[in-house]
Amino acid sequence: MTKYLIFLESYTKQKTIKTFLGNEYEVFATGGHLTELAKQGYLNLGVDLQKFTPHYVP
Repeated sequence: MTKYLIFLESYTKQKTIKTFLGNEYEVFATGGHLTELAKQGYLNLGVDLQKFTPHYVP
């Protein structure tokens, strides 16, 4: 069965939108903005594992 993912910033929006969608949708709240991490460092994770600091794509 195919599932669709929807990411929202707000937990309140997550609950509201989830009531309108069927079981084939998974709705997640991020609690903040999504950004893209740079593909660098160990395993291209985009995080300095020594300092635990992220490296964002400009």
